[in-house]
Amino acid sequence: MIVRRSPFCRGFVLNARSLALLDRRGIVDRFLAEGPTVPYVMFADPSRPLDLTAMDTDHPYVLGIAQTRVEELLERWLAELGVEVSWGHEVVGLSPDEDGVEVTVRAGGRDRRRRVERLAGCDGSRSVVRRLAGIGFPGTAATTFSLLADVEPADPGALPFGMTEGARGTVFVIPRPGYVRIVLDEPAPPADRDEPVSPAHFQGVLDEVLGRAPDGLLDTYHRERHEAGARVLLLTRAQAILGRRAPELEPVRELFGELTGLPGVGTHLAEPSYGVSTRYDPRIPGEHPWLGRLAPNLRLTVGGRHTGVAELLRPARPVFLRFGDHDRLGDHVRSGDHVLPVGVDGGVDGGVDGGVDGGVDTHHARCPEHPGLEGLLLRPDGHTAWVSTTADPQPADTLATAWATWFGSRT
Repeated sequence: MIVRRSPFCRGFVLNARSLALLDRRGIVDRFLAEGPTVPYVMFADPSRPLDLTAMDTDHPYVLGIAQTRVEELLERWLAELGVEVSWGHEVVGLSPDEDGVEVTVRAGGRDRRRRVERLAGCDGSRSVVRRLAGIGFPGTAATTFSLLADVEPADPGALPFGMTEGARGTVFVIPRPGYVRIVLDEPAPPADRDEPVSPAHFQGVLDEVLGRAPDGLLDTYHRERHEAGARVLLLTRAQAILGRRAPELEPVRELFGELTGLPGVGTHLAEPSYGVSTRYDPRIPGEHPWLGRLAPNLRLTVGGRHTGVAELLRPARPVFLRFGDHDRLGDHVRSGDHVLPVGVDGGVDGGVDGGVDGGVDTHHARCPEHPGLEGLLLRPDGHTAWVSTTADPQPADTLATAWATWFGSRT
């Protein structure tokens, strides 16, 4: 992993979806121990904050934590996994071919080439990797600008925490351990618009490829994340408009503030804003509310041991759960040429050639909270690829299709 470390700390919160994904890798407690959790945020009217406890998630809040600390904790976790992070290395060229990518890296004033199988451009809205690869970034030009500073105020009472309307704009003060973060409106564009900046948070998650991936699997990453990002951008632009200092918008802000207090409206605004309601196209029919979404962290009993969905996903592998005494699926699911051995209890089946130990972790489970569950197929990122219940049983061929779509199949 090659990273160019920013000298600035722009991000200062982790949202509910980020925390849910960290939970599914078994490291969320490391982050929750670092800062306060806040169950509300401003959406339109500062006097009527958006209640995040209305979200259907294990983490109905934002976590106050500096981006630099997030990086330190992630680097420590990567070291445990044997991944080396090379700071101060800048990608200045790349040349992809059928077998991989040749990357030109600059460090210490010297360029050197490295051969890699894959190159992930996780370097923000002005991604060098994306630009060098010739991938466009369509959108609208920025119309508002902000300045950000972490300070130790000489007079802590000079600026109250939260939002303050000034004569020329808005000042937002966020308490942090030993200092405060101040974000204020910048009435004029910055002198250097091309100076690299980081987005508020990174929402792209690189899907892990285990073994021989089905054709087109990597293409789903752009399709899924682009749609989710477009939804977040819509809400961000709406908030930006509502935040403008324009008298004609005051009635709209007041109306939105009233709406956020109505049952269901806060949930509708909060869940997409913080990624909780993100739904990916499962590419199979079905109306279950979990299908395509991040599966809830169900409390389960597997092999006589109490566990949960998040814990079962921590090896970063697909998971298939069969529930109770429902034997409708049998030990094998067949659809055309697909043969899926799903009868292994607590082990790894042969659903995929190669990969880390190869396959899908398959368990018999019990879930007292949802006694009607028959089966649940989960992608490594925790999104539901297939779900069947006694009230709405799904045919075996849809399970076979989902299995082959995301994890490949044996014939």
